[in-house]
Amino acid sequence: MPQPYITTLVLPPITVADVPALRAVQSNLFVDGCLARTFGSSFFEWDSTSGAGDDGVNVIQPTDVAGNGRWLLIPLAAAAPPKEPAIFRLSGVYSGAGVPGFFDPPHSIGPTEAARTIVGVEMFRRTAGTAGQTRVDILVNGVTIFGGGPLTQCIVTAAAGDNVPGGHGAITAPAVPANSYIDASLEEVETALAGPPPGPEGLFVKVRFAP
Repeated sequence: MPQPYITTLVLPPITVADVPALRAVQSNLFVDGCLARTFGSSFFEWDSTSGAGDDGVNVIQPTDVAGNGRWLLIPLAAAAPPKEPAIFRLSGVYSGAGVPGFFDPPHSIGPTEAARTIVGVEMFRRTAGTAGQTRVDILVNGVTIFGGGPLTQCIVTAAAGDNVPGGHGAITAPAVPANSYIDASLEEVETALAGPPPGPEGLFVKVRFAP
């Protein structure tokens, strides 16, 4: 004779092909907390006290049960959509740009969006200038995320050459609450290079968030 499923830690969940097959399983085989799975679809937990109506999706009533006793759907958390990075671009020669100054519109986090955490900033500069460095600060609601001062901001030097990434120091203020905005501020520029190609030119900054 079949033995009851005393605990889900002793025996694995019942696996059946579909909801009709789950209804047909004898209810005397189960106790509260036992699990069932419809093949490749949903997970259910047995509740001997439930009298909810069988809707074929969230509640399943075995065919041999006239009173209480239902399989109740276990909701599976939806995967959170990836948080898109904040992107800032500066095209053309920028040696004559006024600094400090913003070079792209701010990235907005709306009031109904989830808060997020900055985990890194990537900077890439295409064509080098003659000397000096390009330095970019990232600000959340007008406040820098780099608490260590200018030397910890995003920096790439003319001496590094063309098509090189920049680096930055520790991010000391990574939190971005809902209803916030993020800015990229050009703080320092390399001196002009006549070229061809002329420089400094082609600046790309990406602020990355935790998943």
